[in-house]
Parts: sequence; C-alpha cells; structure tokens
Amino acid sequence: MSVHAVRSSGPADCDVVLVGAGLVGAALALALAPQGLRIALIEAQPLGRMEQPGYDERSTALSFASVQILRSLGLWPAVAAHASPIRHIHVSQQGGFGVSRFDAQEMGVDVLGQVLPNHALISAFLDQLGRQADLVVHAPARVTAVHQDAERMRVRGEGPNGSFELHSRLLVAADGAESTVRGLLGVGVTRREYGQSAIIANVTPSIAPQGRAFERFTPDGPIALLPLRDARCALVWTLPSLAQQWALEISDKTFLGELESRFGRRLGPFQRVGHRQAYPLTLVRSRRMVEGRAVFLGNAAHAIHPVAGLGFNLALREAVILAEMLATAQDPGDRDVLEAFEQRIERYQDQIVGLSNALPRLFGQRFPGLGHARSLGLLGLDLAPGLKTGFVLHAMGLDRDMPALARTGSLVGGGRP
Repeated sequence: MSVHAVRSSGPADCDVVLVGAGLVGAALALALAPQGLRIALIEAQPLGRMEQPGYDERSTALSFASVQILRSLGLWPAVAAHASPIRHIHVSQQGGFGVSRFDAQEMGVDVLGQVLPNHALISAFLDQLGRQADLVVHAPARVTAVHQDAERMRVRGEGPNGSFELHSRLLVAADGAESTVRGLLGVGVTRREYGQSAIIANVTPSIAPQGRAFERFTPDGPIALLPLRDARCALVWTLPSLAQQWALEISDKTFLGELESRFGRRLGPFQRVGHRQAYPLTLVRSRRMVEGRAVFLGNAAHAIHPVAGLGFNLALREAVILAEMLATAQDPGDRDVLEAFEQRIERYQDQIVGLSNALPRLFGQRFPGLGHARSLGLLGLDLAPGLKTGFVLHAMGLDRDMPALARTGSLVGGGRP
C-alpha cells in the first residue's frame, strides 16, 4: 500500500474534495483520476488499518455490472485470485413450497456475480490510489467545518499535524450513514428503524457451496449465504433486535443448530461458525443527494437493508455515473450537471431502496394464507421465463442506463475537454 498521509502544508486548492476513503469514495477517486482533476481525499481512519485476512474476514457481494466496473478501473487482476463466483442463486421461504432458481448459464454468462473479501478489495483500491499523481490524501483527519458559496467549497479539517483548509469546486461526502459533512451542511435524513439486527459471520457447511448463493426468507427475517473460498459461506442472518444478544451469546453448537433449523440441510449440517457480529438495521436516506456544490454518496446518501446485497452495488453504480457525467463538465460543481446526475439516478435508486425495504416486510408478514401466496409468487417467478430474465438482469445491474464503465469500459466523452 503506497498511499500516505500528507502534512497540513499540502495544497489548498483543488477541483474535488472527497470525504471518506472507503470502497465508494475510493472507487470515485479512481474513476475521476483519468480526467486530470486535482483531488483531495480526507479519511478519518489511518489508511493502514485494514482487516487482516483469515477465517472471520468480512466479504462483499458484487453484481455482474460491479465486477465489470472493477475491471474497467484496473482492479480485477489484483483481486481475481480472492474472488468466489456466484453461478446459481436459490431463493426460498421457510415452510413454503415455492422456490426460485437463477442460473448463470441460462443468462448466457459465466457468473452472475462475485464475492470478494473486504481486505482484498480495500488493499487493491488503496494500492491504485497510491499511483495517482493528482491525488492528495489527508489521513487520519476529520472535517470540522464546511462553507460554500456560488463558486467554491471551503472545507476545514484537523489531522495529526494540525488544521488545514481546502478550497474546491465540488465536495463529495462518502463518510457513512452518520455523515459529518451532511450534518455540517444541514441536510436532514428520513430514518426508519427495522427492529432487526443482522448477525454477520462465516460458516462452514458439510457440502461446499460450489458457486451457489442462497436467500432464505423466514418469519423472523431473511438468511443469506454467499459462497466463499475454502468451502466456507458468508452468513447474513437477520433477526429481531430483541434476539441480538441471544444470537451472540449462545454456544457455537446451539447457533449452528438454530441456523440449520431455519435454513435446512441444502448444504448438509453446519460444522463451524467464526466470530459473530451484530449490526442493528436502520433505513437512513438523505433528503437530498445534492446540496449546492456538494454530493452525498454511499451510506451518506442511503443506508439500506442488507437483503439481496444491494447496497454497495447501488452506491458503486452511482459513484461511477457521477464520474461519467463529470467527464465532459467544465466545472465539476456546476449546478446543472449535479441536478442532472440526481435526476438520472433517482428512479433506479428508488427501485432498489424500495425493494430492499419491501422484501423483508413482505416475507415477515404472518397473515393467514399469505405464506401460500408468497410461495406461489416464488414458483411463478421461476416458471415465467420473461419475468425471471428481467428480474435477474436487474439484479445483475444490467439495464439501459447502466454506467458506461460497466457497459463499454470507459467514461463517456473520453476524458475532460
């Protein structure tokens, strides 16, 4: 990793200030790099504080389109050896007869998506960022004040070497669901507590997943299992918040038994579970994606339910669409450009946020007869080729307005004029 923090005497004037060096912020920085923009990146954590690889490492599911974006950004060679392909997806309901199956061969592709350990993704991003000549990094550092006028943004920060101030034409906040920048700009959020927690862990079943991913809807919440290397699976088990401590404190044997009672034995008995972590689930959505010369991305714009693994893929799509629209802009903070960006992503964003919000509610309802209706719906989806193909294409991120980096491998416009 060659990215390093700079001293507070770094350059004050730049074209774009990016707050947040996570996967979304890093992806935007790399997509903007060929445009000759001067970029400053502010990150609260030391860049070297990455999760070490091991049994318990966290993973991210990437759609087909997201994998294409990583290829276009030059990241795939660095992460390919760590990837676990998703070739089949099995969707079912506990206690129901309906099942939907999705297969890569039916779609005419080798894979529907890939699962990558977070440490490999982060390492590849940081390595690529370290090669960018026009990128200045302030880390660890925090934003303390933001001011804007018609012409520029003024961002004040505090780091180990003291305070600093940056002037830019565009500010992008990718600093999480509790975004400091969003708060400083006075942009509110809509918030909905799901009353659920996601239990995250890696598990080893008796039968290797071999490219199969599972989404199992239960009355308490969905269970997702994603294929990993070494015959492991990444588990996301959604439970009522009141059951969070129970799920963390019971023995490994009891935990695996309870998981098996809900998931079934499609992969045989579960043999091992790693360290368990719990994350309370809340829908947080910024009231605006654009505020003057500022744009909110990733969880700063929308933190959604983890069902179907939609969150990161949506955020990555939005980041590279923003880079695409800036490729031909004389001023990256131009009001018309940013409003056009917001309008372009609005419909797809509403669909994904709506789907992630509706699915857990739909499969969590216990009204008489509704379970049979849901089973019929899953069965109908499996038996209707046109509807099934459309659903899978949407899940793969393949649609008419997909980003240019996913479609052609380059930004529309071929760089800045």
